[in-house]
Amino acid sequence: MKTRVSDITHSQYSPTILDALFDRPVFQSADFNARSQIPKPTVTAVLKKLKDAGILQVIRESSGSRPAVLAFVELVNQAEGRKVF
Repeated sequence: MKTRVSDITHSQYSPTILDALFDRPVFQSADFNARSQIPKPTVTAVLKKLKDAGILQVIRESSGSRPAVLAFVELVNQAEGRKVF
């Protein structure tokens, strides 16, 4: 997964991104930004790339001031031992 995230994001923050995803595989986009300490514009771009690549799945779309909820699908499904998302 390290190589995959690095190849997709082309970001110097790839290890931090992966750590944050494993720490909390279901998260609000705003929380990811706060926990990772990565600049917000970078987080926005990285999360979009990971969604487009299918690593992250939107569980709840953002609406007004309510942020989106995203999931690191592979990890959640692995932890549950079945396909959840």
